[in-house]
Amino acid sequence: MKPPAVGADEAARLATQRSHEGLGPPPELMFDALIKLAAKILKVPIALVSFAGIDDQWFKSRYGLDAPETSHDVALFCGHVVAAGAPLVVPDVLQDARS
Repeated sequence: MKPPAVGADEAARLATQRSHEGLGPPPELMFDALIKLAAKILKVPIALVSFAGIDDQWFKSRYGLDAPETSHDVALFCGHVVAAGAPLVVPDVLQDARS
């Protein structure tokens, strides 16, 4: 996968993220019903609320995935979202130009 560009405000984004207590683990169970509903409506097997850090991404809520976090090297689509500052829809990861 092609690595995302690093945004000019990356240091500020990470500082803001660190300043908010409670963003990291454990998961937020109150989001689980919302994530499950999103997965059902969108007909997708996995739905997540995730936060991308420097070395990893962690999931505040997850549906269809057991892992509580992943390393940064497999969170590259999240990096593309952060760099673009906009939602990202990937209909087929295998056909995506960033893959």
